[in-house]
Amino acid sequence: MSALRVEDKIGRCLFANRPCDRVVGRDRDTVFIAAPSDDQYHFETDAAERAVRAANLSPMVAVHESLLSRDVFCEKICTHIIESRFCVVFLNGGNPNVFYEYGIMRPFRKRVISLQRAEERPPFNVQHLDIVRYPRATLKEMLKDAVEAATAATASQPASARRTSKRPPSPFAARVTNLLELVGISGDPAGGLASYAEGTPFATLRGRTGVHYVAVLEAGWSLEDVLADTMLVCRRLDREYRTLRGALAVRENKGWRRGEREHRDRMGDMEDVTFVYATLETPAPTASEQIASGIQTWKLAFPTPTVVLWSSEDVERQLANVVTTGGPGCR
Repeated sequence: MSALRVEDKIGRCLFANRPCDRVVGRDRDTVFIAAPSDDQYHFETDAAERAVRAANLSPMVAVHESLLSRDVFCEKICTHIIESRFCVVFLNGGNPNVFYEYGIMRPFRKRVISLQRAEERPPFNVQHLDIVRYPRATLKEMLKDAVEAATAATASQPASARRTSKRPPSPFAARVTNLLELVGISGDPAGGLASYAEGTPFATLRGRTGVHYVAVLEAGWSLEDVLADTMLVCRRLDREYRTLRGALAVRENKGWRRGEREHRDRMGDMEDVTFVYATLETPAPTASEQIASGIQTWKLAFPTPTVVLWSSEDVERQLANVVTTGGPGCR
């Protein structure tokens, strides 16, 4: 089954193969929250509900009822997952109901804020996905940022659905890809930094000078959408960087050396990040400065990423330069 997108009608039930009139993302005011029902996790559920309400949206918390009744599952779980604006899921305690709900969320290409306590570890078959590991003390702040970013990024959902479709690359996107490869920016970087761009238009590539998050922006893009997606990636990187920095401090205090090199290498990747925006439309003269200024206001723990904005003319000029001189056309 191909991945469904926002505004797609389900057509047939994914489980019972019967007619289904649910529409992906139709309920623009609801956020589905999946979390264990155990008392020890009520703090997380309450924090998520508060963050969602602060964004003027309505939280719908998953009800863990017996799946013996197909209608209960359909009406109280599956329907809300499909039609919600985006989802929040807490993967704590290995709860099977939550992981089942998480599995249902994945095919719809919707925004999913996936979280897990810092002291826990995800199962091997989901650990490559974008899971934010949080300490309890910073959860409320992290949820606030994540919900705000998801709300902004889903504000103009039809455009978002178009950009995540599995269509062949446009001629402009193909030209950008060719330029990147010619100047040595290609391939998913080691260390898993691609996971921080999940759910955004950014491709994650490795260049001679570090990690590049590259977005090809064609018709209908807005500076607000660009900033929202950039903020989401930066916030994810920032949380991981702070976690790694804290872990290194503990290791140094206790004299531990195991794992130190891996931590430093991963932090090093985050310290040399470039955001590349290639736009078919002519950008506003100050667009690059506005993006860079926005990033600086977020007070990130790692060095401020470099911002590169290419128009279609820039792409063609750099391609000509590379072909003529054989030299690099960009950072």
